[in-house]
Amino acid sequence: MRCLAPHLDDKRPKYQLAQKNLAKMYTAMMGLQSFSEDARSLELYDKPEHNKTGHTGDFVATFFHVVAKRSRAAKTLDRRITLAELNELLDQLADAASKESSTREAREKVLRTMHTSMTAVEQKWAICIILKELKIRVLKSTLRELHHDAEECYKASGDLEDVCAKCQN
Repeated sequence: MRCLAPHLDDKRPKYQLAQKNLAKMYTAMMGLQSFSEDARSLELYDKPEHNKTGHTGDFVATFFHVVAKRSRAAKTLDRRITLAELNELLDQLADAASKESSTREAREKVLRTMHTSMTAVEQKWAICIILKELKIRVLKSTLRELHHDAEECYKASGDLEDVCAKCQN
């Protein structure tokens, strides 16, 4: 549930990553020259004169456009990443960001694992979760699909993990 509604998840620490940071990290990971068209599109995604992908202002669409051309995962992997594995990677990324001794390298290591073990589409959705910009827009009322009392329980506690645990029983 926390991957479907990242904006409701208060338990996982913040990732400390914004679009500009992600753009710089992925540009370096993919070995792009900083002046290349794709690197400029990623880093200046909100500037029409620099973003040549046709997705000005939409970081996730720009990200997908750039990464899809370079993702080898779809060609080399014989299986897809599971939701549990994605959740574990997101926990590692949040842990790397929340430690006082956190370094850019610690976060890059997790992002590199994502980049090499996920398809471009999977990476796009992971970035949506990291940025808490899931386009599906799972509303609080959707909790009713989980359990008839889930929405009221969430309103009372504000704790998504607690709501899921109570609704399982």
